[in-house]
Amino acid sequence: RLHIQASRGGRIPIFPHDGLYCMCMHAYAYMCRKDDHLLVLVTDMGYASIEDAVWQTVNEIDGDCQILDCTFKPAKMDKLVDFELNVAREKSKAEAILAGPTEEEIRMAADEALAQSLQAQEHEQYEQFEERERERQNAEQQRVIQQRETESDRVRRQWQEQQAAFGGGGGGGGGGRVLGGGGVASQQGQGGGVANQRRIPAQGRSLENPNVRNLQMQMQQRNQQQHQGWQAHREHERLQPQFQHQLQPPLQPQSQRPQLDWRQQGQQRQADRKEKKKSGSSCLIM
Repeated sequence: RLHIQASRGGRIPIFPHDGLYCMCMHAYAYMCRKDDHLLVLVTDMGYASIEDAVWQTVNEIDGDCQILDCTFKPAKMDKLVDFELNVAREKSKAEAILAGPTEEEIRMAADEALAQSLQAQEHEQYEQFEERERERQNAEQQRVIQQRETESDRVRRQWQEQQAAFGGGGGGGGGGRVLGGGGVASQQGQGGGVANQRRIPAQGRSLENPNVRNLQMQMQQRNQQQHQGWQAHREHERLQPQFQHQLQPPLQPQSQRPQLDWRQQGQQRQADRKEKKKSGSSCLIM
C-alpha cells in the first residue's frame, strides 16, 4: 500500500518511534525505493550525532527500521548508544523531579540549612568579638592618654610650685635682712627701731647676702635643666612609636665585619692578660 501511494505522490503519514511524520511527495523526494524497500530521509534529532545516518527504512509501523548511509549501506551506530543512555538518564531525572524529593534529599537539605545557620551565627559572634576588642583597645588608648596628660599636669604644677617657693624664699630672706638692719639701727639709736625697719636702704648698698643669691641662681638653673629634661622626655615618648625602627642601628654585612682567626684571637687574649698583669703590678709598686 505504501509502495502504491508513494508511486502516486501526495502526503503519507508515517509513525516510527511514536512520532508523526508528514512526508510530502513532490519535488523534494523525501521518500524513495531501493531493492523493494521504502526509504525516507532521517529527520529525527536523535540521530543528529551520527554522521553516517542518511536514510531510514520503512518496514513496519512499530519502529523496527534500519539506518543507512548515503551509499545505502548500514550506518555505524556507535554514538547512538551514548545518546540513548543520555536520554534514559534525563528521563530518570525528570521522573525524579516529578515524583518529588526523597527522604535522603529532605535530610540533606535540612542538614545544609542547619550548617548555614550555624555558620551565620558563628560569623555574627566573631563580628561581635571584634567590635568588643576594638572598643577595649580604644578605651585603653584613652586611658593611657589621660594618664599621660595627668602626669604632665602634675609635673607642671610641681615645677611651678618649686619656682614660686624659690622666688618667695629669696624675697623673705631679703626682708629678714632689712628687719635685721632695723634692729641694729634701733640698738645704735634710741627709739629708732621701728623707723629703721621701714626705712629704705641707701642707694648703692645691697643688703642681700651673695651666698644666698648664688644659691638661688643655682636652684633656678637646676630647675630649668629639670624642666628641659622633662620636656625632652615627653617629646621622646610622643615620637617614639614613629621612630622606634629608625633608632636601631643597621646591621653590618658579614663581609664588612672584622674577622679574626683562632690564632689572632689567642694572641689578642694573651696580650690583654699581660697588660692586666702589668697594670696590677704597677699599682702594687705605687
